[in-house]
Amino acid sequence: MNLYPNVFLIIALLLIGCSKDSDKDPSYLAANGVTITCDDSGMVGDTFKVDGITYTIVDETLGNRGADVTTVCTTRVTDMSEMFIGSQFNQDISSWEVINLREMSSMFKDSEFNQDLSGWNVVNVIDCNEFGIDTPQWILPKPNFTNCDPN
Repeated sequence: MNLYPNVFLIIALLLIGCSKDSDKDPSYLAANGVTITCDDSGMVGDTFKVDGITYTIVDETLGNRGADVTTVCTTRVTDMSEMFIGSQFNQDISSWEVINLREMSSMFKDSEFNQDLSGWNVVNVIDCNEFGIDTPQWILPKPNFTNCDPN
């Protein structure tokens, strides 16, 4: 009995079954119609389109702070502490996926930010101390923190 055809068939099936579906984007628009979510198949730096807009998968560094961060997928980010502290940043980032965030302390402290972030799912954030302190112009809705105090 020749085992080579069977071994070849098993290897071929494993390769096909484990390969990435090149037609499937690593990201998608979440059910809420706002949040851009990345699955595990995408790599940091990969780009993809949702509704004609090109997004980039990022990690903790988010590139340099001068870059356009309105079109990034933040699913892999866990710490955004002091990201915009003292900055003039005021762009719509309501599409950011923040479910994996744990740290958001002083994220917008003393900044010029004023955008609606009420749709952010921040249930896993455990440190949001001074999240938006010293931002009197921020009158639009903020995230609803349940595991920490943003003041």
